[in-house]
Amino acid sequence: MDTKVDRYLKRQTKQNREIIDTLRNLILINFPAVIETGMDEGLWYEGKFYIATIGDHVNLGVGIKGLTQEEVDCFEGNGKTMRHLKFYPGKGINQETLLPLLNLVYTKTNSSE
Repeated sequence: MDTKVDRYLKRQTKQNREIIDTLRNLILINFPAVIETGMDEGLWYEGKFYIATIGDHVNLGVGIKGLTQEEVDCFEGNGKTMRHLKFYPGKGINQETLLPLLNLVYTKTNSSE
C-alpha cells in the first residue's frame, strides 16, 4: 500500500473509514488495473474516481469526460470534469446500485491525470 494512502486512512474516523474501505474495495476488486494514489485530501484513481472525506460525509468522485448528459445527471455537483456521490455514516451503501455506475465511469470516461 502506498504510504500516502496509509497516512490518509489513519486520519479518518471509524465511521468514515468503514465507508472508505467499502468504496476502495469496490474499486480495487472490480477494476484491478486501476492505480490507487494517496493524496493529502483523499485517494485518487487515475482521474476515473476519487474518495475524500468532506465534513460529515465521504464523497466518491467520478470523472465525467465521455459520459452523456443523462449519465452525468446520475451524479451530484456541477463540475466540468468531475462529479460525486455522497455517503454518510450509518446510511449504508447500496452496492447493487453503485457498481453499475462505477462500471459506466470506468469504461466510458476519458481521464487525464
